[in-house]
Amino acid sequence: MLVSSNVTMQFGSKPLFENISVKFGGGNRYGLIGANGSGKSTFMKILGGDLEPTLGNVSLDPNERIGKLRQDQFAFEAFTVAGYGHHGPRRAVGSEAGARSHLRPR
Repeated sequence: MLVSSNVTMQFGSKPLFENISVKFGGGNRYGLIGANGSGKSTFMKILGGDLEPTLGNVSLDPNERIGKLRQDQFAFEAFTVAGYGHHGPRRAVGSEAGARSHLRPR
């Protein structure tokens, strides 16, 4: 389980967001929706461990791992959508076949 507790991010004197507490459980899918500039990407960077919040903390069950794809439209231009989706699992298991075995059918 991934848990954020009272996460606040502030740049200068203005908070981007304040006191966000949420639990993400295994086997579920989540969406993060908000206006441009509302802090969605910043919050995702905090959840992924790429950025420290101003206040609060994020904890991850020690037996869990996080997979993430960067928000970079040019990073994987040569890949199809499916190929881009396989990139993380392929790195984790070492092969395309192994990556495909981790995908869920619709």
